[in-house]
This record gives sequence, C-alpha cells and structure tokens, in this order.
Amino acid sequence: MKKLIAILVLAGLAVGGYRVFTNKNSNEAPTSVVETQELPEAFTAIFLIYTNNLRRDFSAAMYHRQSEAVYLTSHNPNQVQVEQPGVTWQEFFDTLPFSLDQECLVTGTQQNFCSSETQQLNFYLNGELEPQALEKVIQPDDGLLITFGPNDDPNIEQQLTQLENIKEN
Repeated sequence: MKKLIAILVLAGLAVGGYRVFTNKNSNEAPTSVVETQELPEAFTAIFLIYTNNLRRDFSAAMYHRQSEAVYLTSHNPNQVQVEQPGVTWQEFFDTLPFSLDQECLVTGTQQNFCSSETQQLNFYLNGELEPQALEKVIQPDDGLLITFGPNDDPNIEQQLTQLENIKEN
C-alpha cells in the first residue's frame, strides 16, 4: 500500500511539473515567445606576416589555442579558426604573444618593426590595401597580409600571391 501511494504521489508530481513547465494549467497566455537563434558555424580566415620580406612563422605551440573565440592550431598556423562571430583582427592578434597596431609590430623577442620615413607597416585585406584592417571583423575566407618593408616594396605582389596560394589550399 505504501508503494502504491508513493507511486501515485510521484505520478501527480510529474504531471503537475509537466503542466507548470509547459504552462498547461495557467489561464494566462504566454507573455513572450522565445525565439531560438542558430549559432553561426565556425569558419576560417588566413593571414601572413612579412618583415623585410621574411615570412614570420607561427608554428610554435605558444601561438596555438590562446583563446576559445579565435585561435591558431598546429595543423595550419596561418589559418585563423573563428568560433565566435564579431571578432576583429585586432582582437585576434591581441591573443598572441606579441604586439601589433597600425604603426608597429613588436615580436615576442622584442624586435620592433615600426613605420618610419623609409619603411612602412602595411595591411592588405583580401588583396586590397586597408590601413584600418585591424578594426575589421574577421569574415569567412578573409585573407590578411601584414607586411613591413621599404616604401614601395617590390615584394608585396609576391607576398599577396603567397597569401592566395594558402587560401586555395
């Protein structure tokens, strides 16, 4: 008999809980409808950094998985894995162990590459010169080239070609 009462009590609680949860026993209309929003899928973008025509290497573990929102992996260290939409290029670079702004790149070993009268730090987003590239939100399949070298550097076209080659692979 005690088992039967316990079963009936549990069944009553289950039905009551279901009605409360689904708003079945309320005479009021629901006050709001919760819309479900699909989270965007992760995507990738690529980048290259050259200083005086030397391609910088990001294969060391210290550059990998520095953030959950946007990060590099050892598989392709020039491919940015974007897990959270709305991340800017600056926010991505801020996760890495070096400093970068529109005028200067300071490497983890404290090498300084700053714009001057004879040398320039330039940003090319998707093949186009874009001085404000760091402020741009990373988009799927973006390609960012950051290059430091002499004004009118003859190597920029070759560097842009390298960026496109990575993008295609």
